[in-house]
Amino acid sequence: MRLYADQSSRRARQIVADATAVALMVAAVWFAAGVGAWLAEFAQAGVEVQDAGTSFTGIMTDVADQAARIVIVGDGLAEPFARAAGIGGDVHDAGVVVEDGARTAAAWGPWLVAVPTVLATVVTWILTRGRFVRRRREAEALATTASGLDALALRALAHADAAALPAGAARGWREGDPDAVRALAAAELARCGIASERV
Repeated sequence: MRLYADQSSRRARQIVADATAVALMVAAVWFAAGVGAWLAEFAQAGVEVQDAGTSFTGIMTDVADQAARIVIVGDGLAEPFARAAGIGGDVHDAGVVVEDGARTAAAWGPWLVAVPTVLATVVTWILTRGRFVRRRREAEALATTASGLDALALRALAHADAAALPAGAARGWREGDPDAVRALAAAELARCGIASERV
């Protein structure tokens, strides 16, 4: 099974396409890893929010305790600080939500970024190269018999640009000229990535 054309210019284009596909997949994985790292940093920000909420709660609780010790007005003075301590708890809970969400996104995000790109690239490559290999294999099989050469010549007439065909080739094919049939078959083989010397 030949994956590349015999013609050097076409083979070079195929190799460039393969290299581009590989580069695209590597870039997708690299970008996905970056997304994962960024989300992990965002999770760390959630931890810092939790720490800030816990610290604020501790400070407000201490202030409330100190205010409560003040004679006569202590309880009334301590109440706003006790409520503020509850706000610190809400901030802590928000930090937990941020951390959990970011860690979940960091676990799945890179896969959601990389897998579709890699899969689409691989499927496109398989379909494109598979079509080339199948067409080449069929053309090589046809080139082994006289009737196969006639079929290749007919394909050349059907698919090729008229200006690209050898002069008088269509008329020669209609008249059964073996040279015209070989010339057309060679043109079709070249379209399939096979060196025309094979005819």
